[in-house]
Amino acid sequence: MKGTLKNIVMLTVLGGMLGACSTMTTVAERETYAEPKWYAKCKQIDSEGGFLFWGGTDYVYACGKGVSWSDQAAVAQAKTFAYKGIAERIHSNIKASTKIDIKDNDKVTRTYVEHIVDKTMINQQLEDEKYTYKMGGTFHTFMRVKLEKAVYDSLITTAKANAN
Repeated sequence: MKGTLKNIVMLTVLGGMLGACSTMTTVAERETYAEPKWYAKCKQIDSEGGFLFWGGTDYVYACGKGVSWSDQAAVAQAKTFAYKGIAERIHSNIKASTKIDIKDNDKVTRTYVEHIVDKTMINQQLEDEKYTYKMGGTFHTFMRVKLEKAVYDSLITTAKANAN
């Protein structure tokens, strides 16, 4: 009886361990740089669902990329850049100036551009798509986030109202 109980416990533990492994994903190893097509041609606005031209839902998209020796840091970078892409379209300002110095026949031109993204509230959950691979000991993560356009429009309205 003791031997049977011991075997049942061991099989249960072994089965649990094998089951846990089946839910894991292996991070792809690459020798050359690559990026997903959806990242290379990141849509700004598009419709999904519906049939032909009717009944789809409009979404706003932004993409980001992260590179780090830490997989978690690469994901955090990609997510931050993607969220920044949404935030800067909701509430941002551009400050630019060009200074030209002409002395005798020499001309020096300096252009200064500052893109300021003020604190921007994004109070709706964004959906995301993510792809990660490892190359030369570094994780490369690409992320695309999407937000319903109706929510995006309401965030723009809120940002404008709060700016006044």
